[in-house]
Amino acid sequence: MMVFSGLSAAFGLVSAIALYASLGSPNAKVVMLGVAAFCSVIAVHQTVSFAMAYQLKQRFKSGRAETKQREKLDAGGAAASIGSGATTEFINVGSVTENTTELLDAVPRVRRANDVR
Repeated sequence: MMVFSGLSAAFGLVSAIALYASLGSPNAKVVMLGVAAFCSVIAVHQTVSFAMAYQLKQRFKSGRAETKQREKLDAGGAAASIGSGATTEFINVGSVTENTTELLDAVPRVRRANDVR
């Protein structure tokens, strides 16, 4: 960004000098086209710079909000909490533990006459 800012300043200075130097000369139209090209580059740079500054401002704003929330928690304030995580209204199934214990029920075995136990 520093390179673009330097080029933008140089283009602006060259444009101003070219405009003042071309006053009353027959090739003023060519100079004006060159100045217009420089001004277009400067406009693009300023648009990109504005967008980056706006994004940086949004990051700072969200960072300040997080810092204020952290300070509030450190001071003993209540934190916003999320829900309990109850899923019974969506899916009506047993828990993993309940399903596992169903598998552990005793299975009756058939004894044969030649089994030794």
